[in-house]
Amino acid sequence: MAANQITKAHIAKFLIGSIAALFVVAGAAKIYDMDLFRQSLDSWRLIPDAVRSTVSVLLPVLELGLGLAWLLGYSQRLLTLLLAGVLFAFSAVYAAHVAAGYVPERKCLGELLRVGAFEREAHALLYRNGALIALLCTGWFVAYRKPRHHRDGTPDSTASTSRGRARGFTLIEMLVSIGILALLIAILIPVLGRVRAFARLSVDRSNLKQHAAVLTQYASDWSDAHPLFLDPAGPVSTLRWRSREAEFELPYFLSCLAWPIALADAYYDGQVPEDAFWSPQEPLSRTEAGDTSFAMTSYSYPCAFIARPEYWRPESRLGDPARQTGLTRSSEVRFPAAKSLLVLQTGGWNGLNDWMNAPRASLMAAMYDGSADRFAGTDAAAAIVDADGGTARPEWSYHYRDWPRLHHTPDGVLGCDILRR
Repeated sequence: MAANQITKAHIAKFLIGSIAALFVVAGAAKIYDMDLFRQSLDSWRLIPDAVRSTVSVLLPVLELGLGLAWLLGYSQRLLTLLLAGVLFAFSAVYAAHVAAGYVPERKCLGELLRVGAFEREAHALLYRNGALIALLCTGWFVAYRKPRHHRDGTPDSTASTSRGRARGFTLIEMLVSIGILALLIAILIPVLGRVRAFARLSVDRSNLKQHAAVLTQYASDWSDAHPLFLDPAGPVSTLRWRSREAEFELPYFLSCLAWPIALADAYYDGQVPEDAFWSPQEPLSRTEAGDTSFAMTSYSYPCAFIARPEYWRPESRLGDPARQTGLTRSSEVRFPAAKSLLVLQTGGWNGLNDWMNAPRASLMAAMYDGSADRFAGTDAAAAIVDADGGTARPEWSYHYRDWPRLHHTPDGVLGCDILRR
């Protein structure tokens, strides 16, 4: 019976030693081709740049050190758990990327042990690491668990009495484990923050695309015409929400945020729910922002669609907006991939700071061609002065200067909102 137990312990240690050797190979491969490893880390987008540079140095050293220390017989009981912890942390970061829609490069062994199509499968690494973690945990239980004792206090003769299994962790081992856990936590916390931020962006992207599809359907239903629901003949008119028996007196260019009220009955079953029309990136809930009618939206309808192209040229704008506001049609849109149909606008009037402070990479919009995304690496086209006619015609206006972006670009529906580098 005792011999059988020793055999199991030997097998368990052999398996753990094989994984430790794999760690040594992985760490050595990274150090051997550090440039390749750093290049692959660039695809791990949820890891902040500052943390990524630290990982590129510490991770190879950690893998090589843990693997060698185990193989040399130092604190194998503790090191087995640390090997499993490193694998778990790595797998958790990778799983977060997959959940966020990224499949980062997986050159954890450099180019040494890439395994064809299996390596290219998004979930293959998770399956592999899960199996390795299970082997480490099972091996630790078999090889290093403390011996059982009889009621009289004598050790169970069927359990191994090796010194490595009987003793507890030393102070140095505890300090090493705390340091490694701190490193893993420092890597994981920023990733989790990025995952939450990406989840919010994903909700915004989905909402923008769905609402843009409704606006496109509206144009199809109404002979190519874009939504126009306030009277272009006057600065202020009445918008009715019939299913709620509500009326709103609004300035003409506030159509940008009032469009859900106009379309609610025909296209949204009379409902404007917060989770569909209010960005998760808003600092306040819709009620906290002062929306007692539950009609406000974070997704702004550009003013270019409710005024003629000549209104959006400084040299041809007239003093009377009533002569240039009005209907536009989808056939007039020349650059559907570069013309915004809905723009994410958060922060209410506090968003006025966007045009002065926000980086252009923060722009998110649904385009006329049906796509929706952020525009990192692109520039918004220059907005015209006094966007809605602000200082000259305040009774008509809601926006001033070029806030929010993508609403008031030259030539209106004929123009191009996004200029790609």
